[in-house]
Amino acid sequence: MDTILEEIFKERKHEINLERAIFAMVANRALAPSSKLGMEEWISEDVYLPGLSSVHCHQLYRAMDELLDAQSLLEDRVFDNVSNLFNLEVDLLYFDTTSSYFEVAPDETPEDDDFRLQGYSKDKRPDLVQTVIGLAVYT
Repeated sequence: MDTILEEIFKERKHEINLERAIFAMVANRALAPSSKLGMEEWISEDVYLPGLSSVHCHQLYRAMDELLDAQSLLEDRVFDNVSNLFNLEVDLLYFDTTSSYFEVAPDETPEDDDFRLQGYSKDKRPDLVQTVIGLAVYT
């Protein structure tokens, strides 16, 4: 992903390395979820990210804007790299999602973890925490 993002963003001039900012946001979400404002402190004080020693929240939002603008190109490049890596000949790709719910103890709330979130499921159980599952199949 890093080489793909660096190639896509190489012509764009910004105050920070966009690939590093995007990596930081993904890492933050996985390791210590916080707001973009909270990430300023997380990056400068709690973690070591080569190529990104500090960041301002507006730069993270700008990186997200650039990522959205490059979405189609990024999806194409990732698909090409994965199909080349695994020698896949893909004529058609199907992708679908579904949701499932968790039944939890009354004293265990969704705030206890970020994997299960309160939501409205297709099972019409808005009282239960749920997760979304995706599957991609190719022919």
